[in-house]
Amino acid sequence: MSVFVTRTPTSGMRAIGSVAERSQSRIASILSRHFSDDYAALLAEPVPSQDGSGIDWFVDTDEDVRPISALPADQAQAVRDRLEEMIANIQAEIDRIESSGTANREALATALRNAITIPGEDYIWAIGSAESGFQPLLVGWGHTSHEASATGPFEITARGQTLRRPRPGPRRRSADAEQPPAPPVAGEVAAAAAARAAPPAAASVAASTVHSVPFVYVRESGGFWRRWLLPILLALAFLLMLMLLVSYLLPACGLRTPFGNIVFGWTGRAACIQTVNTQLEDTTLQTIAIERELGVLRENFERRRLACVPPEPITDPEPVVEPPRDDFEIEQRGEAQVTLQWGNVDDLDLSVVCPNGQVINYRSRQGCGGTLDIDANANNGTLRNPPGENITFENGLQDPGEYRIRVTHFKTRTRRYPVRFRVRIRDGNGEPRFVEGQLDRPQQTVEVGTLQR
Repeated sequence: MSVFVTRTPTSGMRAIGSVAERSQSRIASILSRHFSDDYAALLAEPVPSQDGSGIDWFVDTDEDVRPISALPADQAQAVRDRLEEMIANIQAEIDRIESSGTANREALATALRNAITIPGEDYIWAIGSAESGFQPLLVGWGHTSHEASATGPFEITARGQTLRRPRPGPRRRSADAEQPPAPPVAGEVAAAAAARAAPPAAASVAASTVHSVPFVYVRESGGFWRRWLLPILLALAFLLMLMLLVSYLLPACGLRTPFGNIVFGWTGRAACIQTVNTQLEDTTLQTIAIERELGVLRENFERRRLACVPPEPITDPEPVVEPPRDDFEIEQRGEAQVTLQWGNVDDLDLSVVCPNGQVINYRSRQGCGGTLDIDANANNGTLRNPPGENITFENGLQDPGEYRIRVTHFKTRTRRYPVRFRVRIRDGNGEPRFVEGQLDRPQQTVEVGTLQR
């Protein structure tokens, strides 16, 4: 279920990198491929507001979402520790990618570095509860703060201390982008752990050891040319226009004005007038010759244009969104089963909420005796049409109660609505039941039925 997290005003942030580098689905796919689904869930999904004043951030979860400032100190520190660990792993992967030396891999490293950049700690949130544990969540990623004091890296001290920001030092202008700080080495991590376990007297000494989380301010390369290229081009254009004007106003031995030619110089007046007249005659003859050539070209063009037969316009056929088929390609198996099928290449997600609150979906594929064994159209390289998804309870429904069935429109590739779907439900109490429905917008979730034990 898509949950609204918060809105960040655009007036206080500056985007870094290109729009493609800030694509949440692309970065999440990269993190999932290189690490796990927990890393893919680290970044909230940005949606620009309609009035352009801010960015709304959403996350697909069924758990509570809150800022770490609303958590008790020990729970907030646990979220910071987990985030520090994840950021260090991502930074290590960035260093490994950059060592390959290829342009495509460097672009991937830049996208990952921008993704772990946020304006400050206020943009760190937590998903979950004290019983199930908290997962860090970043909003405002891919942006830096407009404030000069917020352009440095953020640092996390030992447990029990607050976050502080180092004082900004002098900056060196360079054509290359500044490199992010390296992740903490093993000695620094061990010192922080000793500071947490030490008594108060020793903790005050160990608190001076600071672990740097690579929330960095990335300075874009080519800053000099970005700032001065346009003024330089405008100055060159002005000088060119001035030179053309001077060359027109100053003939060989005089000044040409709207009121006549003013002759001056060392040569005589008659010679200057003769020179000007000769130049005018040559220019006139050249103009006449050019006009004749243009007339011939126009006649040839018109003759060929009239001889051409315009081709028939090519119209693309109207794409048809096929409804789901009545026959299911996924066979019946297990004592209980839920099968989803639809009729295009969009990504629809099937999920089941167990009586104990556990959710079976693409993030958690097993729970309360059920398994999500088919997940179609999750990646562009493995598209199926018609696609389908399936959750099988091999040994039947284990827990007594109601199992709620949901369908979510996770990603559109056709941009056509509504998307119709069909669900087959088998709970072991008789013949299968069929439910039809439709989704009218992105990220919409509908509940289509239940399994009963």
